[in-house]
Amino acid sequence: MPRFGEIGDPTAVENLYVEKIVVYVEGEVDANLYYEIAGSDVRGHLEFRGPPVGGGGSDAVITRVRAERPVNAKVFGLVDGEAAAKAGAVDKLLECTDLFFRLDDPGFMGILFLGQHELENLLAMSGDLPDVILRDLEPRLIGQITREEVEKSITEATRIFFFAALIKYASVTLNHQFRTAGAQGCRTLQSSQFLDRRGFRVTLAEIRAQVAAEGEVTWGQLRREIRRTHQAFVGRLRTAGADVHEVSLAKLRVADGKSLLKLLKRRYSPGGRWESHLATAIGGTDFGETFRHHLLAMTT
Repeated sequence: MPRFGEIGDPTAVENLYVEKIVVYVEGEVDANLYYEIAGSDVRGHLEFRGPPVGGGGSDAVITRVRAERPVNAKVFGLVDGEAAAKAGAVDKLLECTDLFFRLDDPGFMGILFLGQHELENLLAMSGDLPDVILRDLEPRLIGQITREEVEKSITEATRIFFFAALIKYASVTLNHQFRTAGAQGCRTLQSSQFLDRRGFRVTLAEIRAQVAAEGEVTWGQLRREIRRTHQAFVGRLRTAGADVHEVSLAKLRVADGKSLLKLLKRRYSPGGRWESHLATAIGGTDFGETFRHHLLAMTT
């Protein structure tokens, strides 16, 4: 029998003969966190892997699944929900009420999207973030910070990075629309820019200046797309009769999760390993069980 290395892509060949479901995720760190969330016994059914080539991120995952899936239906990808915006489908993320969603586009066969902006949002929403922060404070803050203060900080950070995410979604959506029409796309406006210590207004002014300097889209076009997604998002919450707490959670779901945690760490614990603590807190809980069952149901 020839060795794997002698038959094209050795990883693809290995995946073809392995009995487990293979789920590519955006990196090895993500794979470790997903194992922690889903529980160790999930290893008997599926295997999380980072893309073997092309680095990490959603593009590498999607490329890998597209390469392997035509001959191996056991291969899937699990990517951050924000990746749907690149396909012009940000509304699927904003409307999502489940843990995962799919796109109808056949080019995304086998790709599951998180129902959150990214993995960090899932961790923050399901792992008792205030408790983790209070257990991992910078020494000078121990005994000086209350849970109420931490919850207020989370709410403030959510407000900032919810709006920041809407700006990013708008730029990515317009970029997709322009390129689909054969025109030059605009640059992606990164929501992480709002980590700037100079404040929200300064950052927003700089983003407007960047848009004007590039000249591919106008600030008016971006603002209309931001308003469209915001009104649709808020409208669904009003229709559902969401209270203040539910609205805050909904915004946390689609905010820039990485930047939100970075801002909070800067305030409370610069060296904090909150992602690991949150994932460990989720593992073995009812949510962890639900996550595993949903994922297995969508991949088997």
